[in-house]
Amino acid sequence: MNRALAYKFGLIAAIAALAAFFSLPPSERISLGLDLRGGAHILLQVDTDSAIGYQLELTQSRLGQELKKLGLTYESIAPGLAGVLEIRGTEPARKDDVRKVLDQQLGNWEISDLDSGSWRAVMPPTFRDYVKTSAVDATLTTIRNRVDALGVSEPLTQKQGIAGDRILVQLPGV
Repeated sequence: MNRALAYKFGLIAAIAALAAFFSLPPSERISLGLDLRGGAHILLQVDTDSAIGYQLELTQSRLGQELKKLGLTYESIAPGLAGVLEIRGTEPARKDDVRKVLDQQLGNWEISDLDSGSWRAVMPPTFRDYVKTSAVDATLTTIRNRVDALGVSEPLTQKQGIAGDRILVQLPGV
């Protein structure tokens, strides 16, 4: 009977040793998140209005170059509020030529003739939304690339918020 009892204790000791072997060291086997390991939790907001402003500046520059290339004079091209470009001081006699250039360069923008050589072009809401989404996506990609370069294990970078203009960054252990 002692021999059977010795085998049982030996088997229990072997199982306990195997369990201890596979559970040590726990930091390499168990992924600890921010709540257990600590780290950085950052919520960033992308300035989408500046992306729209930048797009207006590009369009303003491109439009001015095209008007000059065709010999059409103008006084100014000024970006306004909420995706609006105002063109002032064009020659009223060459109104059709200016309209043709505006239609070619601005595509589906809403273009209004304000008379006396002034024009107003309004960026469509779908294009405005596209510019905002592209700005957030580009920022998200840049942040992911920079976080990956740090070598942080299991970082989290994702869009957040109702408007989708925020980026959540979690860096466990940093």
